[in-house]
Amino acid sequence: MTRRSPRETMSSSDQTEITGLYSPIPIPKLPNFKALIEKKFKDLANGTDEDSYLAFSGVTTTRFQYIESHRRSLRAQHVRFTYLPDAETLILKVPCEPHEKAHAAMGYMIRDQLRINMGVAFDEVIPIQSTTYHGKGNTSKEADSSYKNLQLRSQVGDWPNWVIEGGMAESIQRLRGDASWWINHSRGEVQLVILVWIRPSRRTIKIETWVPAQPLLSPGPHTRARAASPRLLGRPPVPPGEQDVVLTQQDLLDLARAIWTGIA
Repeated sequence: MTRRSPRETMSSSDQTEITGLYSPIPIPKLPNFKALIEKKFKDLANGTDEDSYLAFSGVTTTRFQYIESHRRSLRAQHVRFTYLPDAETLILKVPCEPHEKAHAAMGYMIRDQLRINMGVAFDEVIPIQSTTYHGKGNTSKEADSSYKNLQLRSQVGDWPNWVIEGGMAESIQRLRGDASWWINHSRGEVQLVILVWIRPSRRTIKIETWVPAQPLLSPGPHTRARAASPRLLGRPPVPPGEQDVVLTQQDLLDLARAIWTGIA
């Protein structure tokens, strides 16, 4: 896995830079907006499209609020929204089965290691999935999978401890923009973002981990056993049972097999 640390600031120019990854088109009238979402779902399902994203410009705050409140009728109830008000840009990530399996299975594998292998308490690894979070400049975003330690972050709206973003696109750059958003807008409270980028036609999976530039470390020597749990749980690991979560080669092969099952 590749590990990176993004910058920890974001301005209006950064929002414009993010939109440059998507080449947004002008927001159409609502019937055409719905039709584009339906077509994306269909094309992803039959394998004729390998780009999860749609992006629209000219989306005022008022228009976004209307779209958000009519998600079901627009066929967008399962679509992940990222809204950048300064750039008046709405980015949609349309899920498909391989995408959903990728992020969900990764989350379950990590959670199982924490809960079953290390005995971490149930409420320290609670899935909050695609809950909407609001960042600087009234931007908003929904994750694919996200997890929170309720013993430390018990309030609704508290940032998740770690997030998983999956998706398909020509390159992994769009997912890297997602990682930067979570870490920058949470001011480092999101301590780990895992990216799972897939290309079904090439049977390719790429996994990256992103962490804040200034890691949150517990007092004492920074050994391998102390490195991962603070990011996943927001607290120091309790020895001897708690240690790094390690995904073996077999784990990754099982993940790949699950993702590609059923794909011609």
